[in-house]
Amino acid sequence: MDQDSSATAWIDGIIKDLIHSSTSVSIPQLIHNVREIIFPCNPNLASLLEYRLRSISDPAPPPPPIPAFNSRRRDKARG
Repeated sequence: MDQDSSATAWIDGIIKDLIHSSTSVSIPQLIHNVREIIFPCNPNLASLLEYRLRSISDPAPPPPPIPAFNSRRRDKARG
């Protein structure tokens, strides 16, 4: 296992522990706690944890719209 995947696994383990040990705490509250507790000691770790927590909580962007090729063909046929 290379260094990057080891670090990712370690961060994911921390995230899982935070979520599973704080079942009644929302992810926005966990982010607040990370800023308050971890950031003063280790800003880089806090930023990474916040980024990972946000990626879990923020909904994925919607897929791009599918172009309507049929309507273009109809328009070309008309005009």
